[in-house]
Amino acid sequence: MMPGQVLLCTAQVKIVDPNSNITYLVKALLDNGSQASFVTEELQRKINLPISHQNPMKVLGINNTVCAASQVCNLKLQSRVNSFHMMVSCLVIPHITNRLPNVEIDTSTLNLPANIELADPSFFNPSDIHMLLGADVFWEIVHGHQIITIRPKAKAPKMDSAGDWCLLESDPGVFTQLIHKFGAKGVQVEELWTIEDSMFENLRPVHGLIFLFKYVNYEEPAGPIVSDDRLDKIFFAKQVINNACATQAVISLLLNCKHPDLELGPELTKLKEFSMTFDSRMRGLSLSNSQTIRSAHNSMAQQPLFEVDPKMPAKDEDAYHFIGYMPIDGRLYELDGLQEGPIDHGAVAPEQDWLDVVRPIIMRRINVYTEGEIHFNLMALVSDRKMIYQRQLDTLLNETQLLGMETDALDTEIARLRMLIDYEEIKMAKYKQELVRRRHNYMPFIINLLQILAKEKKLMPLLEKAKERATKRSHKKMKV
Repeated sequence: MMPGQVLLCTAQVKIVDPNSNITYLVKALLDNGSQASFVTEELQRKINLPISHQNPMKVLGINNTVCAASQVCNLKLQSRVNSFHMMVSCLVIPHITNRLPNVEIDTSTLNLPANIELADPSFFNPSDIHMLLGADVFWEIVHGHQIITIRPKAKAPKMDSAGDWCLLESDPGVFTQLIHKFGAKGVQVEELWTIEDSMFENLRPVHGLIFLFKYVNYEEPAGPIVSDDRLDKIFFAKQVINNACATQAVISLLLNCKHPDLELGPELTKLKEFSMTFDSRMRGLSLSNSQTIRSAHNSMAQQPLFEVDPKMPAKDEDAYHFIGYMPIDGRLYELDGLQEGPIDHGAVAPEQDWLDVVRPIIMRRINVYTEGEIHFNLMALVSDRKMIYQRQLDTLLNETQLLGMETDALDTEIARLRMLIDYEEIKMAKYKQELVRRRHNYMPFIINLLQILAKEKKLMPLLEKAKERATKRSHKKMKV
């Protein structure tokens, strides 16, 4: 691309001929700054779209240029990648814009992710624009049905969102495995039992915090929302898909972390490079439409034992939400995908520990809730502990060889580090084992066990005993 050249958002869509049902592939310009949608007279005549007449409407353009539109056509717009379709009302005008792009783009200079299908596969080739989709339909198309945004090349279920995203439990093993699935290296997640400073002593460096809390939809932002040019340097993605907050929280921390211990890997690197020029909503759409990220997220799901009928009315349950806290360029930010942007919690002085700044902010948030509320969870994104211990061990061993001397203190420290390395290896093996168990379907085993118990006449006595214990527990609660 030439310096300063900007690619406008285009998509290839199908328009259905109302007489023959033949579909025509049209290149459309997406413009959420336009108050109406338009088609050219040439396209209207070619497809023979029925028109209706109205009083001339003034269409204002740049520098108050005026175009009068007195014809309207209602057309059927159809996705080229799935069965989605919708009716669109368009003003008919002689001309929309020149060919886009104005010159051919050399795609070899663009770092496009390999696992997505573009809305306009020929975006690089100058083409006539015969349709403009304005704000009246823009977000319904882009957000609601994803027919004109990046799509995974792998088969996805037919649904009105970017695929199903499962709920994730707040567990350090789940988040650590999730990071590995993304392809990132050099970091892991640790659970925090307290927010006191002593808890962080053996975890430094701490790159960010992941906080789970009960969501209250009327809660006001705890600070000013960033809307200036800092957004060009901070990766912030608006959450546009249900249940994606866990992945969005951890990815926000990863893509804003500049510590040398972290290796993002090819997938997250491409996501960041591809979407950093987008606004927060389009970044959220880019993230949620990544097949790799969604597959990694859903691979952490627990195997459901029962199918739930979606037609049944859902029980009104509490909702929980993940957000992130981290320092970026000397200031503390809260990264919450449900907000319009990062929340600025103020400066972190060079000699100050950012954890001392975030501690009272989290405590204030917890104190908002009623007494006895314990549904909170806090985790830390830290450097890979095994890597840290191995680095320290290598330094000690090198010093021992160079100095040619050993002491009891050195031997003790070397033994301690080796023990910690072994502990981390066991912990990671346990995380993998727990993931296998989480994904395993135990239903056949349970059914088989119940059948055996019933055959041996043991099922009903066990059921009665269970009812008895449940009744006793409920009586004890009532007495208390």
